[in-house]
Amino acid sequence: MAARLYVNNFSTTLNGAVASGDTSITVTSSSGLTALSNNDYYILTIDDGTNVEIIKVTAVTGNVLTVVRAQEGTGATSFADLDDIEMRETAYSFQGDAFSAYRGTSVQSIPNSTPTKVQFNTESFDVLGSYDSTTNYRFTAKRQGHYQINASIEYSAIAADKIAGIYIYKNGALYRQGGIVSHSTTNVISVNISDLVEMNGSTDYIEIFTFHNSGAAVNINYVNNPTYFSAARLI
Repeated sequence: MAARLYVNNFSTTLNGAVASGDTSITVTSSSGLTALSNNDYYILTIDDGTNVEIIKVTAVTGNVLTVVRAQEGTGATSFADLDDIEMRETAYSFQGDAFSAYRGTSVQSIPNSTPTKVQFNTESFDVLGSYDSTTNYRFTAKRQGHYQINASIEYSAIAADKIAGIYIYKNGALYRQGGIVSHSTTNVISVNISDLVEMNGSTDYIEIFTFHNSGAAVNINYVNNPTYFSAARLI
């Protein structure tokens, strides 16, 4: 998966003027930058003392950079020979993505022996509006990085010696799974899962599914919010 790469104290100047539509930029020195692969990239800033533009570097060939212009809300601008170009921290670097949601209204009935998406329909918070609590009940990360995923489901009861499972799905496919075997038909049963997931910050999404083979449909509880789903970007 594509990753943003960093180089300490990278600073150079443009070797030649740059027009606003140019996607190939020549610099005085690319020392410190390495050839890119696996869709990895650098983020650089061009600054002429008045205008500032953030660019995405997708390839480094000698002192020639292949770039995507006008990143993070900046506009594509023309720059002169010897204008500064540096690697700086940007707002995107510091802005995290996180949410927490739970089953907040009514039980959800889970059919027997059928993997079913859990509908976490109430949000505690959603920093970037990345979680859909009304339609798809999924988290679509808006920042590339590694995310801590947590989820818990409380069943009203599972028949003795039967399985209650919980699953992290990434992009519609099973990513991680967990579960327990019930030893009682009278007590509530909780299943939990937690893992790190790499997200591309655009199309990758996470959903939580559950499964049981208790013999008939079983409700998952919502009173006091025991059924929840959260995610937070770490790096």
